[in-house]
Amino acid sequence: MKVFRKNSGIVLLNPETGKVFIGERFDTHGSWQMPQGGVEKNESYKFAAKRELREEIGTAKFEIIKRTKQFYFYRFPKHIKNPLLKNKYVGQKQLWFLAKFKGKDEDFNINKYQKEFINWRWETPETVVDIIVDFKKEIYKSVFTEFGLLQE
Repeated sequence: MKVFRKNSGIVLLNPETGKVFIGERFDTHGSWQMPQGGVEKNESYKFAAKRELREEIGTAKFEIIKRTKQFYFYRFPKHIKNPLLKNKYVGQKQLWFLAKFKGKDEDFNINKYQKEFINWRWETPETVVDIIVDFKKEIYKSVFTEFGLLQE
């Protein structure tokens, strides 16, 4: 029986501009998202969030500020291409973390550990909601609202 995959998502905030980090997926050009990744056996969601963020942005110059009060769920749409995920999981069960970036743009190295993103940029939460894939829009809106980055 397929289950929801445990997953941590991270809203990386630039405290100077109020913008958040998004990356363009290496496997789906034109598809942007915030850092996220699976929670491994014996990991806490918070530990996974820190590990995933370091792996995906190539630096540890951030501080976790808070997490969502609830889990967010989404189902994988039929067009998802990753058979490793689709054959084992129906979707993802996420806790989201708000992290404050404590470095400079030059500290990012998206190719340091793993190839998740081919490009990155800072965007306003409103813009992120506009450009994100449809099946994640409601989650992003809810997470941004819970963290006080969007008005209801």
